[in-house]
Amino acid sequence: MLELTALGAIFPSYDVETRILDEAALDDMLLYAQISMVMVAFFAMLELIELIRQGPIDYVQNFWHLMDWGNYIIFLQVYFQVVQVRAALEHSDYPLIPL
Repeated sequence: MLELTALGAIFPSYDVETRILDEAALDDMLLYAQISMVMVAFFAMLELIELIRQGPIDYVQNFWHLMDWGNYIIFLQVYFQVVQVRAALEHSDYPLIPL
């Protein structure tokens, strides 16, 4: 990436944030993940109802249903990773650095 200065000079720059350093941002991230988990559980329940109504053969023949379940699985992996990171930070010997 290139960055322009006020004088128009170009120099390479990058910014990589690998750890959340703000306690409030970390709490917000967990809250949003939990809200999203409730919504995903609701939509998965609707998919199960549709599976029961259509029958397994007709349900699987529609590729969009398989994509829905793929998205749910990916979300669950991300959700559990967020929870594990939160737990690791809570039990860490290194405190969060306030901004």
